[in-house]
Amino acid sequence: SIVVLSFFFLLLSLYLGKRINQEVFLYTKRVIPYQRKLGYINRVLIQHEYAKELRITEVARPLRGMIKEGARGIRNLNQQQYKKVALLNAASLLFGFGLTTCVATLIAVYKIVIQKTLSVAFYFPMISALAEFSYRSVAFVNSVNKLMANSLYIEKFRTFMAYEPRIVSIPDAVRPGKFEELEVRNVSFRYQSMSKDALHHINLNIKKGEKIALVGKNGSGKTTLVHLLLRLYDPDQGQLLYNGLDIRKLELEVYRDRFGIVFQDFNLYADTIRNNLFLGGESKNEEEISQIIREFGLENKIRALPDGMDTQLTRELSEDGVLLSGGQSQALAICRIYLTDHDIFILDEPTSALDPMAEAKFFENIKNIAAEKTVLFISHRLSSAKIADRIYMMEDGEIVEYGTHAQLMELDQKYAEMFEIQSQYYSQEGLCGVGYEN
Repeated sequence: SIVVLSFFFLLLSLYLGKRINQEVFLYTKRVIPYQRKLGYINRVLIQHEYAKELRITEVARPLRGMIKEGARGIRNLNQQQYKKVALLNAASLLFGFGLTTCVATLIAVYKIVIQKTLSVAFYFPMISALAEFSYRSVAFVNSVNKLMANSLYIEKFRTFMAYEPRIVSIPDAVRPGKFEELEVRNVSFRYQSMSKDALHHINLNIKKGEKIALVGKNGSGKTTLVHLLLRLYDPDQGQLLYNGLDIRKLELEVYRDRFGIVFQDFNLYADTIRNNLFLGGESKNEEEISQIIREFGLENKIRALPDGMDTQLTRELSEDGVLLSGGQSQALAICRIYLTDHDIFILDEPTSALDPMAEAKFFENIKNIAAEKTVLFISHRLSSAKIADRIYMMEDGEIVEYGTHAQLMELDQKYAEMFEIQSQYYSQEGLCGVGYEN
């Protein structure tokens, strides 16, 4: 009877352990949004780009509210979830092997004193054996509970690892050659969360060495089109052709490597300037590096730093890290693509952090440094479009006009209207000659 009782409590402990693991896992899942909120506030409070607004505005007030909301959520979860865990733990202790020992002792005393079917001499070895069994059983139950607890998280990990990307190379993919031509043929695309097309029947052509501008207001579809060119998405309709081949038939990694990209939301990393320039790629010789950083106005800044190219950027990992201005950061990001061997340069809002004089200098550099390269630049500032061999004006996901700057100005429709409006702001500052002369 004692053995049967022991096995019963063993199974009960396993069941209670499973319930405890489930409750702890559920708590961990529910607490994540609150922890993220508190983690976000922590980052805001320590990152330099938020410092000015924290000092001169009342933004700290809603942030404090977010801290209270996150702390309140965690406290409520602790009260709800861990109350269950505490009760289950108490039940586990009550009905666990301690109770087994107590019941076994009472049975033994009853058999010794009342029934006289058990000798005192046999009692002590029995209790010792029972204690050993309890010790081994507790160790077994704890091991099984840990395995069950880990399995809950491992299942999430396995689900993540089993995820297959939708955009992949086909089995017999073709290795793309050097770039000659890129064609967008009647392409339409819609995001899953949208009720209308983000791009609708887009047609354009880019040949080797051309400078192409995609212009239009924010939200007109320019960046979405670039995402399709990079095959981050596949179009719902139409084709994108690289040297006459559908890009879905090309080796994906090799195809993407043909592009050198500076996204509008580029990143600088808490690493040296050199590593930020090459992002793990092969470094060029110092003369080439110096030429590029000189063209983009970074040479004097970098030379003035104690460690030069080996200077640490940002103060996230080092108190001695250097903080670059917005224009300097953007110039550094643009330098990256000129220091690597790509066939096509894509510049998404490349001058958004530059003043008009620096902007004019930047496009002069494009003419000089990237004279033989194919360049696609995206902008809503039309000063950049004047150097383009061809301009595509986008609106609401469609190309509404295309041609050279002179042709579109002569057409005197949407591009010309937008250009004239923007040029007035430059004229008021006495800068109408900077990138805006007719």
